[in-house]
Amino acid sequence: MSKVLLYVLAVIYAVNISGNDVTKQIRTVKIEIDDNFYIWENALLPPETIEQNEETVSPLTVVSFTKFYPGMKIKNSEFEKELFRTELRLNNSHFFYSAVLIELPDKDNHNITNILISVTNGYRNRFGGGNAYAFFGIDNIKGKRKSFRIYAGYNYAGAQYSDYLFLDKDFLFSIEAYYIKSDSRLRDLVRYNSADASISAGYRFTPDLSLSLKYRSKFMNISYLNSAEGIIENENKSVTQFFSSTIENNKNWKIPGGIFSFGIEITPEIMKPYKNTAGKKYFVKTKFKYDLGFISLNSQISGGLIRGHSSFSDKFNLFCTPDLSIRSGYEPQELTGKKFTMINNEIRLNAISGMIASVIDTDLSFFLFNDTGIVSEEDYSNENKLRDAYGTGCRIFFNAPVFAYFSFSYGFNREKRGRFLFFGTAGF
Repeated sequence: MSKVLLYVLAVIYAVNISGNDVTKQIRTVKIEIDDNFYIWENALLPPETIEQNEETVSPLTVVSFTKFYPGMKIKNSEFEKELFRTELRLNNSHFFYSAVLIELPDKDNHNITNILISVTNGYRNRFGGGNAYAFFGIDNIKGKRKSFRIYAGYNYAGAQYSDYLFLDKDFLFSIEAYYIKSDSRLRDLVRYNSADASISAGYRFTPDLSLSLKYRSKFMNISYLNSAEGIIENENKSVTQFFSSTIENNKNWKIPGGIFSFGIEITPEIMKPYKNTAGKKYFVKTKFKYDLGFISLNSQISGGLIRGHSSFSDKFNLFCTPDLSIRSGYEPQELTGKKFTMINNEIRLNAISGMIASVIDTDLSFFLFNDTGIVSEEDYSNENKLRDAYGTGCRIFFNAPVFAYFSFSYGFNREKRGRFLFFGTAGF
């Protein structure tokens, strides 16, 4: 009898809780971009212009960052989450100096509501670089999520163009071409020059979930190969084709004290060297972040597997891949293989924030890290080799209006072998 009573009370409690989570209907989405005003009243049509001086950003760009649309019915709890997530997506895009969402409830009907999205157009030029190269680019060209990059340097040069609002829809398109000189840190194993070109197309199902398909072609001219170390490439001059798909999903939650973020990326790929049978490459990566403002806890878990033919340059490289390396003093071959699993952990401390010449918003952060991974040279091998790294580093963030990031680290392993690393990134 007591069990029945407890069950009835649990059902009543659940019904009461769900009853409090009322369903709202969104009547309109109002958009303010600088001094321009738009209203979105029909989900099948684009937002209408109410007042426009000079269009700086398309309203389609703004609504591509949100799940909200006119006529949408949504539980109040999910409504609050999406308010938070939309504002975070807009600010993290770096397209805007500021982005704010405000709910405008209907005065007569509490189940009807409206939303105001207010953004201020941001600085679009981008600068950055890495080891012996630099780049310049522009983001959000014409206010429509288009961007390009031009890279120039001793070991890396090329261009990239992407359109993430292709045909004013949620289609994704990008094209890129590069000249790449083999990393100087691998000069004792292989030296080559390569030309790499790719084209990709995809679709954004939600602001957090997307799928893309990519074709890539790589030409390599090898000038040195250390065959005594077992290094194998296709030919001195070769062309390899790659066909891949990538699914990516990201989520953010507001939790006590800060923000918890999760992201996952899955990429299966077919590699087809000329005159060789095709190989298959699988890669997956997940990220976790608990951001408390002044300090954050960060983890990245990744893994990969290659089946069939693959050259040394196409294997997983945990030695000098930005944001995907074991940062201690192993030799390159010890961190290169056809399968791996790895976890990277960082505790980041935001130390200093300020302005350079009263123009460039700059942050300096320090971090402690641990990398642990298992790398195998062959896909069917049971000989798994544990690799690790422990160390510290710092990052310099040149934010608006530059958006250039640099990471420096020093780590050692259980064998007390260490090394210094520099990447032109903001970290994983």
